Amino acid sequence: MGFHFGIYTVMIWDRKFNSTTGHFVDFPKRDHAIFTNSTDALQSHWQMGTYHLNKTIDSEPKTSAIERTKEIERHWIPKLLDEHEKYEIDPENNNKEKMYVLPMFPYPSGRLHMGHVRVYTLSDTLARYYRLRGHRVIHCMGWDAFGLPAENAAFERSEEPIEWTKKNIAYMKQQIKQLACSFDWKRATTCDPNYYKWTQYIFLMLYREGLVYQKKAAVNWDPVDQTVLADEQIDEAGRSWRSGSIVEKKFLKQWFIRTRAFTQTAFYSTKTPYKPPSAALDLPPPPPEYDLVCAQIFTRHGSRALEGRKYDTLTKALWIQAKEENALTELGRQFGNDLQYFVDVNDQIGRGELSELGKHEQQGLAHRVAERLLPLFIKSLLRNESKSIQVVSSNKSRTKASLRAFVEGLPPSVVRLVDHQPPNPSLLFFHDNARYQTYLKNDRRLKNKLKSIERQSYSKQMARDILEQLYRPSFIDKLVDKQYCLTDHESDRSIRNEFDAVRMLHALYLIGSNLEQEGVGCLFEKYFSKNQSAWYAYLQDAKDYYEKGPGFLNQTITYDMAQILLDEFLVDSDECSQIDAKHFLRVRFGHAEGIIPFIALLKIPILSDKQTPPKEIYTYANNGWRGEIISPMSANIQWEIFRYHPRHHGRNSRPEDEKILSLVDNLDTLDKDDWQTLINIQRMWMGDCNGVNIQFKLKIPTNEFDFLETFTTKPETLLNVTHLYIRSNHKLARADLIEETKAGAKRLRTDAVHPLTGQPLPIFINDDADFGPKIRANMSMLNVQIGTPSTNPFDEAFARQHNISTILDSSAPGQTMDVETLMAELRSRGLGGYRTSGKLNDWCISRQRYWGTPIPMIHCKNCGVVPVPENELPVQLPPIENIKSSSRTGTSPLANAHEWLKTQCPKCGNQEAKRETDTMDTFVDSSWYFLRYLDNENTKKPFEPNIVNQSMPVDLYIGGLEHALTHLFVARFIQHFMYSKGLCTSIEPFKRFIPIGMVQGKTYKTLSGQYVRKDQVLTIDKDTTAHSLTKEPLQINWEKMSKSKYNGIDPEEIID
Repeated sequence: MGFHFGIYTVMIWDRKFNSTTGHFVDFPKRDHAIFTNSTDALQSHWQMGTYHLNKTIDSEPKTSAIERTKEIERHWIPKLLDEHEKYEIDPENNNKEKMYVLPMFPYPSGRLHMGHVRVYTLSDTLARYYRLRGHRVIHCMGWDAFGLPAENAAFERSEEPIEWTKKNIAYMKQQIKQLACSFDWKRATTCDPNYYKWTQYIFLMLYREGLVYQKKAAVNWDPVDQTVLADEQIDEAGRSWRSGSIVEKKFLKQWFIRTRAFTQTAFYSTKTPYKPPSAALDLPPPPPEYDLVCAQIFTRHGSRALEGRKYDTLTKALWIQAKEENALTELGRQFGNDLQYFVDVNDQIGRGELSELGKHEQQGLAHRVAERLLPLFIKSLLRNESKSIQVVSSNKSRTKASLRAFVEGLPPSVVRLVDHQPPNPSLLFFHDNARYQTYLKNDRRLKNKLKSIERQSYSKQMARDILEQLYRPSFIDKLVDKQYCLTDHESDRSIRNEFDAVRMLHALYLIGSNLEQEGVGCLFEKYFSKNQSAWYAYLQDAKDYYEKGPGFLNQTITYDMAQILLDEFLVDSDECSQIDAKHFLRVRFGHAEGIIPFIALLKIPILSDKQTPPKEIYTYANNGWRGEIISPMSANIQWEIFRYHPRHHGRNSRPEDEKILSLVDNLDTLDKDDWQTLINIQRMWMGDCNGVNIQFKLKIPTNEFDFLETFTTKPETLLNVTHLYIRSNHKLARADLIEETKAGAKRLRTDAVHPLTGQPLPIFINDDADFGPKIRANMSMLNVQIGTPSTNPFDEAFARQHNISTILDSSAPGQTMDVETLMAELRSRGLGGYRTSGKLNDWCISRQRYWGTPIPMIHCKNCGVVPVPENELPVQLPPIENIKSSSRTGTSPLANAHEWLKTQCPKCGNQEAKRETDTMDTFVDSSWYFLRYLDNENTKKPFEPNIVNQSMPVDLYIGGLEHALTHLFVARFIQHFMYSKGLCTSIEPFKRFIPIGMVQGKTYKTLSGQYVRKDQVLTIDKDTTAHSLTKEPLQINWEKMSKSKYNGIDPEEIID
């Protein structure tokens, strides 16, 4: 039939009468044929006797049939491709429902093999199907062009990788076009500097968030390819997935991404935009046998611009002071431009005025109210009743704008029911009273409590770390010493120290998320890591909790203040539930200062958990209060009043699904029909995320280790740790590092350092301690464990036997920390503190290769490791002759590019700084390509969120099941990260995954596990082969087709 997958080839025939034989004869018209996906169309034409399905005819030679099919293809393939190009630019596509069909893109290190063909023809068939169904189909093709396959192939041919890669792309592209696949080719190639510039940019985003770090680690070393491998790139026999060689352990300083940061995520509260339910019907249903009568709503105004000028005025004054003293860093100079742009945008919107997002939030609230209260709306309209919808604001401009946006969001037929009530500031701006304002300014207990929370030592260190990105250390030293006092007299706010400076900057950062549609949503995110923004969000929550919320035990001032609103709710509920009521809905537009105390007064479970005794401190661990849930912009409280009616409504609904930023928990949101196998694989791989990782620095680092890492399900016991255990098979448990105690125990000659108290902790070699459950035969989950005598009987007996002191210093730093604060402090110090499992490790992305994305970091003897400034991206690969490292030490070939290696430190100007020579794992490149596909010509950022979010998530993702671990895991991680930054609106990147089984080919391997090309195989007999050069016997097997295994079958062989 020719080489077609999912496409019928139909020939048009002429029927002529043969007078000699007396029969009709069919003659094919070679210039007329059609391609169609529609079996209905074929059946119709067949019945009309016009067309015949073109199958190989038994009566004619097979060769002739194949040649005729090829001729048909040569005629129609250009026409099909031309038709698709016209489809791509058809403006009508913008009005169609999107369908994102995505096959995994290939490595361009050789020719296509049949495994590729299987994936691409399936994706093409589905893409054509959905186009016929009237969808706007996104069907892209690019090239995963970095990595070992291309570098090894280039090395074998003594050719630069870029030249070899370009040739392969051209050739493989032509091969794919011969399949007549309808791809959009104007997309992404990972080795293009215009692509890997943004891979480097994303790396720096992760670095600023504290999600990238460098450490010495035992890594998997491939001695043939001379590079590091991830755990998932090693088979059960301990061999490399590419070279087939036995993997060795080597200790190198490596770059890691904290993928464990998103395995389990706590609430990080900010003054964020409102996250509504997907639909009003997702909310709890009315009780059975009750009719809805009326409703009451109190909502905070929508997202807005900066209200006063205190934050930006003071921040700018500090920046000007630093500029005058020549104390700005490179990033600090950029910050000045960012700040001015941010100020200009806020001035353009109007101080305190609603942003575009704020208007959409209130319109969205109106949509959901109309959907939820539809029976009341219909009743009032159809019965021509005079009942109205009352709306009232606090008289502040942002609440009046919120009211207008809400009305605009109502169905047009309902707007005539709206009754605008006079503004009521005494009801909706009630916090502006003398008693409450006196409490805020003069209550010593309140001020002391907030100061004790805010001015902790690690808060100050965190503030300094943030400021050091912008200002030189000498300038910050003056700020710490209170040599500056910058005051905004209008607000009576001032900057007197480093903490004040960061609080002002953080206030700007928080407002940024309100202004996403004005283009400044992410402007200040680069100045706060994930840990830092989380900590300052907690401080903001604590401030709101004590000043506006439940606060101290038996404190009533906020409750008393909110009582006026509760009384009004009750009175109006009674009025509008009467038969002759004049309205059925009342909507009030107020402020955070109203909604926070109102919720506290209502004592809604979870939201307003409890008040706190004066001697305790509000924390996330001991209290359920979260500003992110209680008081985001447009937060609202809705009361619904029902009247009993003795009949069953039979309504079905489901509880609201809360979006959880967790790589583990979000597995449950994926379609089980497509994902179940993958879900099982990833869940088994990640394990139960029921604990916390902790890192202990070594007092005297060794060549192999800077610190030890362990995992505990009881992080609250960290402050009680007195010693550590390692197993006898640990790499540190070697004779030259071990000494024996008087009691006969073996311990290391160096101590660990407690990550919070700084106390030295002895390290003992002991296999009897509890190292967690077995994950394989005779292999425990952990090889490092903490010793806590106060909570563990084994540890207590061990400590007593070996004279380990169990007396804890109650005055030591951190002894009063709760669990959440303890974990936040570990994260801020880069010593763990992430909720994860004992099985999962962070992602090692360092590769000692040339052909990969350069890691954009600089090593300076004065400043340590410094990120490359964003305006200097991309860090491009230099041309290099010796792409193969000559040693087995783990040094990248880039270390030989001496001119490229030497650079200037962007922080201190040191001319002798050096670039990082490791390149990134290619899985970093492929972790976000599906986002770049959608905005591939953007020169200012990786992608424009407004463009990408119109087409994400990918509807159909098609590829090999063998990628269920690494690729899909890291792609999900990056998508979760983008969602956490507000850049993507979908948490998961792929709706459906269609796994393709592996297409296998015959492989030949030496006894050492190295794969051999077919042209180097000498066949002795049916079952015996040898290496044609070395005469070494070869092993024959059937494995997944791969260029690195030399077992691919070119599709042209099948066609021919």
